[in-house]
Amino acid sequence: QLQLGFADPSGVAEKLLRHISQRRLGQPLLLKVDVDNCDCCFVETLLEAGLKPLVIHVEVSPLVPPPLIYRPKEFDPYIQDSME
Repeated sequence: QLQLGFADPSGVAEKLLRHISQRRLGQPLLLKVDVDNCDCCFVETLLEAGLKPLVIHVEVSPLVPPPLIYRPKEFDPYIQDSME
């Protein structure tokens, strides 16, 4: 089901796991997260909720290249882009 507008990590995890359960689907092969605001918060919440994708695809910022680590401490719905 497509959701337009605001989404928080726990709400997305709940909806996705319910969808997988209702349709008796297995674990996804790919999890792609691109929300422009704390992608890692969404990935972390989904993994903690029990999602076990084979591959996880998230954006890497050229402003913070590996091996540097940057992440907001928590999800903030009022930040449009956490790298600004």
